Amino acid sequence: MANSHYILTTDVTNWAAGATAVAKQEVVDRTEQLIEQYCGRIFYEKRFDIYRDGNRKNRMVLNLPGDILSVTSVKIYGNALDSSWFTNDKYSVHIDVEGAGVGSAGAHWLLKQSYDETLFPRGVGNINIEGTYGTPWMLNADSMSSTRFQVKETITGGTTAATAEIVDVADTYFLVANRSVTDFEDNELITGGTSGATAAVNDSNGSICGVPLAIKQAAIILCSYANDETLYTPQKFKSEKIGTYSYTIADSAPATTTGVVEADILLRPYMKRRPWLGA
Repeated sequence: MANSHYILTTDVTNWAAGATAVAKQEVVDRTEQLIEQYCGRIFYEKRFDIYRDGNRKNRMVLNLPGDILSVTSVKIYGNALDSSWFTNDKYSVHIDVEGAGVGSAGAHWLLKQSYDETLFPRGVGNINIEGTYGTPWMLNADSMSSTRFQVKETITGGTTAATAEIVDVADTYFLVANRSVTDFEDNELITGGTSGATAAVNDSNGSICGVPLAIKQAAIILCSYANDETLYTPQKFKSEKIGTYSYTIADSAPATTTGVVEADILLRPYMKRRPWLGA
């Protein structure tokens, strides 16, 4: 699949005669970058290892181009916190002051110094956070036990020994991240590592459903349009001039556009929204 995350070059059917594999892949890569820029997020799972300035709060918004799927390490001035001291939501990392302990005496001392001011000590690049971000994938399942699976627990396939971490649980599927290289098989039993809950993989729609179909369709449209601009509707622009000053704006279009109307319609629901921060 080369560097592609959303489509293969073979998904596009109107390549020019004689187009090389390298040229085709370049078009796909540019298209996927355009989609990510338009949506402000990625639609696969990627690791991060970032440094942030301490903010004297117990919550730190990371502003990553995708949802936070997991946080595996938090360090303050190089001192690691025990995993019981932090958790995360889609946008941010939280320090839990009721946690059981910290990973080192140095980290414990740093937290105690800032306890009255909440917990991330103020500093420049003093907070190091590692984990994964992107878009969780869907694992279809049925025959779920009465015992409920738990968010953040690891599930394991009874036949393949494939593993994944649960991001969310619904009645007929899981959202998962941190998947093993080995994939789950249809009808195999999966077991929760913490809850002991069980379910069966339901492969009727594909056991692991990855990139949203709309994203794939938009990528194919944009690649096809790059090869033949008569296939789809270009976003129209108009220019106005006042004296020596002139400007160009989209004609009755959103502020952000891929340049192709049909692709914009598919992508718009997937544009990342900034989290609303209360006072």
